[in-house]
Amino acid sequence: VTVLEECDSPFENMLARKALEIGSARLVVKVATDADLDTLKRAWEEKCLRGRRGDLEEYLRYGKEFHLAIARATKNRIIEGIMEKLLDMTIQPLWISMRRNYFLKDPSRIVLMIDVHDRIMQAICTRDADRAIRELENHYDMQIEQIYDQNDETTAEQQNGGANRSPDNPQRG
Repeated sequence: VTVLEECDSPFENMLARKALEIGSARLVVKVATDADLDTLKRAWEEKCLRGRRGDLEEYLRYGKEFHLAIARATKNRIIEGIMEKLLDMTIQPLWISMRRNYFLKDPSRIVLMIDVHDRIMQAICTRDADRAIRELENHYDMQIEQIYDQNDETTAEQQNGGANRSPDNPQRG
């Protein structure tokens, strides 16, 4: 928990969420009740509504609710607690500003993210673990790429001395 409180790296957050949520998806399709899936659908509907309206702050806030609904559906309090801590980082002002700027640069980006989340929700609700995992991997890979695209310093590092470091292989270089 102390590490979560001290770390504010969006890249590390995304990697941790990706690992945790992929495992969670596999568990959710096995143990989630219909009520859990209804809660997930409601969270998704609220997130989608805010995104289509262009209310990016609320879209991001409901993103937390959507991903927490997945964690809660695992019926595992440890998974839920870790995911909640990770998601709390994503509603901090700097993170929201970064995401808002990303979406404002190209409004089609929000449409793409809505589509990705819809596919995640559909896969989980149809209890298709393999598809849910593929969609979650796609989601997190896109977000990691967005972080790298927005971080001028990291981009410069990749283009210069740290050219071997990439979102797919952060340890090289």
